[in-house]
Amino acid sequence: MSKPQTLEFDVLIVGGGVSGLSCAITLLSAKEHYEFVREKRIGVVDEGNSDLLKAYLKNVPGIKEQEGEELLKSLREQLKRFGGCPLIKDKVVKVEERFKVFTEGGKVLSSEYLVLATGFHRFEINIRGVEVLENPNSPRPGKVMLKNENFKVKDKLFVCGTLSGAPSMVSIASGTGVWVALQILREWSGKSLVIHDVKGSV
Repeated sequence: MSKPQTLEFDVLIVGGGVSGLSCAITLLSAKEHYEFVREKRIGVVDEGNSDLLKAYLKNVPGIKEQEGEELLKSLREQLKRFGGCPLIKDKVVKVEERFKVFTEGGKVLSSEYLVLATGFHRFEINIRGVEVLENPNSPRPGKVMLKNENFKVKDKLFVCGTLSGAPSMVSIASGTGVWVALQILREWSGKSLVIHDVKGSV
């Protein structure tokens, strides 16, 4: 039996909820503004069980009242419009250094950077160098987070969304994904960057 082909990325995001997709969309949008990002390969692996599927949204700034599933669909469509970012439906079970990612479905992925955005219900990925803690910002006991400093777990490994310890609000989760994307861009460029969309920009 032949070995599975390894798919290679520069940033692989594990979790396709609001924080993971916000991270991916921000990185993809940077390709329109910065030459050094254009050849970067971004990917998302998602089990398909985001908490957005159970949500009804009334208090997200700038977002009309809607089912969470509707917002999730909109985020996936936005990701698709930017292009060049596969959304892989699978479950990550193991991560080896640096970073070799194995899925339940038998895929093997590798990436320079890894972003974990799998939510605060549990953390079952077999990966060295992460410390699972009780999430102090959860409205209910028994939720988890990964120990991090400014969303960084260790070199080139980030966490966002409720798994970072952020409160479970859609607007906050989105912001943590954007913040992680900006930190990665800063590491690539050596300086702080923001991506402003302005009229007349490419």
